Amino acid sequence: MSILPELADLAARAKTYAASRGLAVDGSLGRGVNGAIFSTLGRTALKVFRQEQSYRRELGCYKRLSEFGVRGVAGHEVQVLIDEDDALLVIEMTIVTPPYVLDFAAAYLDEPPSWPPEVIDEWRAERMQLFSPEQWVIVEQIIKELEIDYGIHLTDVHPGNIAF
Repeated sequence: MSILPELADLAARAKTYAASRGLAVDGSLGRGVNGAIFSTLGRTALKVFRQEQSYRRELGCYKRLSEFGVRGVAGHEVQVLIDEDDALLVIEMTIVTPPYVLDFAAAYLDEPPSWPPEVIDEWRAERMQLFSPEQWVIVEQIIKELEIDYGIHLTDVHPGNIAF
């Protein structure tokens, strides 16, 4: 599937979801590996997923955070789940501003990824290079708090997902 028809499909699903809730899509907030994000005139974000597995992972994490009433982690705002649509693979959530943590589509819930120790070490070394040393201390706090307090094992760690 080429990029333009795929984006048209994601946008169409966002519009269908929005219309079913009396909302209107306002514009695009971006796109990534897992799908696209749109803003609504109701000042919410709609994340439309390409694949069900990514949708289920992210939805599971946001439901877990909602259960605990989490609005932030280590001083970084977290999007709050508003609603979802399993058929359209759409999650509606609040819009956040920096500092924030977002995008749980590659996170693992309750069990860490089964990576060998050398892969974990390489992952950590690569991620450390993306942040200043001062920021990395906070990124590690975010990772540990999510794991220990909520059973969320964050793997997609970069400045686009953890903003300062």
